[in-house]
Amino acid sequence: MADFPDIPAGMAIPLVDAGSKLFPPPTMDALARLFKVPVDELADIIAEQGTDLGEVLETLQTRLSEQELSRTIAGVVAQEAPAVVAPAVDAATSLDKLRGFYRANASALRRTRANLARAAAGQGWCRLAFLGDSTVAGFGATPVTSWPVQLRDALNAIGFPANGTGFDPMNKQLADARWTLTDWSAFAGTQSSAYTTSTTTPAVFVSDKTGTRVDVYYLNTGGAFSVTIDGGTPETVTPTTGNSVGVYSKTGLANTTHTVSLAKAATLNPQVLGIEVYNTSSPTGVRIANVGVSGSKSAEINQTDWFKHIRFVRDTWQADCIFVLCETNDAFAGIAPATYKANIQAIITACKSGNHDVVLLTAFPASSVPSFTAYTQALYELALSNNVPLIDLLERFGDWNTANIYGQMTDAAHPNRIGYRAGAQAVVSLLTS
Repeated sequence: MADFPDIPAGMAIPLVDAGSKLFPPPTMDALARLFKVPVDELADIIAEQGTDLGEVLETLQTRLSEQELSRTIAGVVAQEAPAVVAPAVDAATSLDKLRGFYRANASALRRTRANLARAAAGQGWCRLAFLGDSTVAGFGATPVTSWPVQLRDALNAIGFPANGTGFDPMNKQLADARWTLTDWSAFAGTQSSAYTTSTTTPAVFVSDKTGTRVDVYYLNTGGAFSVTIDGGTPETVTPTTGNSVGVYSKTGLANTTHTVSLAKAATLNPQVLGIEVYNTSSPTGVRIANVGVSGSKSAEINQTDWFKHIRFVRDTWQADCIFVLCETNDAFAGIAPATYKANIQAIITACKSGNHDVVLLTAFPASSVPSFTAYTQALYELALSNNVPLIDLLERFGDWNTANIYGQMTDAAHPNRIGYRAGAQAVVSLLTS
């Protein structure tokens, strides 16, 4: 501990009565921080030594041995992650309580940050994909104000240019004003990635962003369908056989918004995943694929069949980083925490295959869920064992009552546009800090 200069004998500390304690308000906090001693203990020392500053400092130096300081510092480190949530870890993996980050480290985000730099420099794409439930899809706001979309727009505002609509799936189990889906419905269950129809009623997508290229993704096990862009001549897409994803691409379009119409064109029903409109005359920027589906639990996301979302964003769309937010529905349904943990582990393993970065997020606050504790504990343990960052939104938002007081919730389990913006800001901070 550093030596202090001599203090003139009898130098007084102005004291203020605070109940049973006498302490100097201007210097108390500074002394407490300097000696890493609780304020109450410092007040006791001052009360014992009187008003002589030299005697107070001497007593602090002799009483607070290096061993005592070590114990104090160790206690602070141990409190970095909440005991009810985070596993016991060393300081290098502790929870950043200001930002709600756990296991945030550069090695887990190298691909993503490299391609963000590439996009900012105008030299290529950075692709960000999002797996999860209704709070990923945007329930409580709209799909175009979901946190993945607001993340893209926030990155654009600080020099990482956005490009196009992103991949927009037909199946969200959530209304989307850009899509007209009369007589179309989910193929192979509501949490599937595809939509299908047995009628000739077209599905229509009106893009909210401009682009020179339209990609339509479909399953090769489905039937033929026609694609009509901006009222032009229909073009027939004939899928090949086999368990795989196909893509129809139309390039050389004017860099405007586009209306895309899809219609059944054969006996066998089509199976369409979704559409992306983007600008390839300037092939650079941040693109997103928000494949959150309302109602999803970890078991539905943990399906790696060729027609499920993991395979699409990993293999077909080639995401640089895959964000996973899926906790509320498991907790609400009372899924065994061990089962939940095993499902999330399988999702992480599948997503990391092929050198994709992965980021986990806890749920947003919810008053409808008895407790997130066991599920959040599982996420902390998986973040540590898999070396993936975890954004603890519960740490950032506080409980549901707090988030609701600050105008961030739309109901018992879903944020509103403001809440989703706050979630997006958390991700921006992780990616760019």
